[in-house]
Amino acid sequence: APSGRADLPAPPFDLAAIDATPDWRRGLAWPRAHPDSARLAEAVQGAVVAALARLPAGEARDIGVMMGGYVAATLLPLAEAAWLAVAERETGIRLAGAAPELEWLRGGLDAPPPRRGGRSLKRHAPPRWPLPRRIARTASWTPWPRLPLALLRPQAVALSHNALLIDVARRSGVRLGFVHGETLLPRGEEAPAALPEPARIAAEAVAAAALDATALPAEMRERLAVLVQDQCAWFAGAAVRDLARLRDARLPRHLWAGSGGYWPVRAVSLEVLRRGGTVTRFDHGGGTGLNRNRNTWALTDLAVSSRFFVATDSLARRVSASGAPALLAPASGTAVAGGAGDPHVAQVPVARAGSGARNRRTGLYGPGPLVGFRQVVPALLPDPVALDWQLRLVAALKALPVDLICRPHPEGLLRGRRHPVADLVPPAAEPFEALVARADVFVFDYVQSTTFYVALCTDRPIVLLQMGPSSYDGEVAEAIARRCRIVPVRFDDANLPQVDPAALEEAVCGGPDTADPAFFRAEILGEAR
Repeated sequence: APSGRADLPAPPFDLAAIDATPDWRRGLAWPRAHPDSARLAEAVQGAVVAALARLPAGEARDIGVMMGGYVAATLLPLAEAAWLAVAERETGIRLAGAAPELEWLRGGLDAPPPRRGGRSLKRHAPPRWPLPRRIARTASWTPWPRLPLALLRPQAVALSHNALLIDVARRSGVRLGFVHGETLLPRGEEAPAALPEPARIAAEAVAAAALDATALPAEMRERLAVLVQDQCAWFAGAAVRDLARLRDARLPRHLWAGSGGYWPVRAVSLEVLRRGGTVTRFDHGGGTGLNRNRNTWALTDLAVSSRFFVATDSLARRVSASGAPALLAPASGTAVAGGAGDPHVAQVPVARAGSGARNRRTGLYGPGPLVGFRQVVPALLPDPVALDWQLRLVAALKALPVDLICRPHPEGLLRGRRHPVADLVPPAAEPFEALVARADVFVFDYVQSTTFYVALCTDRPIVLLQMGPSSYDGEVAEAIARRCRIVPVRFDDANLPQVDPAALEEAVCGGPDTADPAFFRAEILGEAR
């Protein structure tokens, strides 16, 4: 044990280890600094995108694009686990209850553990009462007089939906029908016994690029390669299987859909594009065009779309100027279009409910989800570090002269469970959007959520606790600096996030009661500045 840790519990690796260790926060430490993990996640994701872009057009490219986002998502935690194993040796901080992947990377297993990632390919169960659901979906964007024709002779067919798709459909006049996307992909579990050549090329290219991006020591890279190569080959096999099933399927020529991250809809989209059809896809919030995560945009949506709608023309110009549409563009290219504003954000009032002076501000903070053996870009804190941080931050906010509303994220590993912040403040049950009108100041520690962009479009101050690399650059970074009260978060010798109490109090309790949301309302809602 490192100096001073002999009498302390081993830090937990995950939520299961937290549950098994009542005093898990005593002497909590993490072997690796979060900013390093954030840079690693960006590097691996970027390497996957670059490898896919180099694949030859045709079957290898289709297989690579089909599996690309899923492979990237599953390789990020593997790469992080490899560096955790290295850091454990260097720091002497050994995590308890570690995932089998980490144990393999430590050298503690004779055989690699079973791969993960299959859940992301699972399809929803066939919908009950499919015809009534189909009619209801079609009616959500179709006037009643036109509904029969939209159902019987649609000009395009939606396979999924979101708020922006519904809004554009209502305004477009297109006869848009609806079919549950998973029903178009024939079922079956068989996969090729051996990868055909195009799939092998795609799997090997992605695995090699991701491994290079980790910059690991040679011995650790070799152990990680076993996991990475197996993961890539498995996803490539699944892509071969499902794309082949669609070759003779009867499919619409023109598709509309929400996220490109749902496996059956993604497969159908690629086959429609291969046949020369069109796929119009719609953004689902979270900063597309504003943040600098262009690799995420390309992997998730742009690579499987011939046209991609964002909320406004201004955001469309930003996405186009970023170069993201060309990174993994289908053969016909990906055009980017703007809608009439984000309909979800438009429902939230700009001003606080009520009027008049208040002696105390009401602060709204939403702790993020715990996600287990997963990672995203921008990177999330490890679950034990994140939960400890949330508890400390809620305690610090509660000690300020503010009325605190705490709304934990409804998803993640704590879904359906009591969140530990309930020991400090009763969590609000209402959705975040329903709480916005009561807030005088917002506190955010992670920006990759729709709630952050909702808050940007209000006239209340936002306290942004900045940890790790910024998600913005250029003009948008300057606008974020004007709009938000940015408080830097440092990482201490135990690699735990810390914020200066005086800076936090000044940001939450001091300064003007209002802020100017004009830049972001113009970008997200299309209002004139």
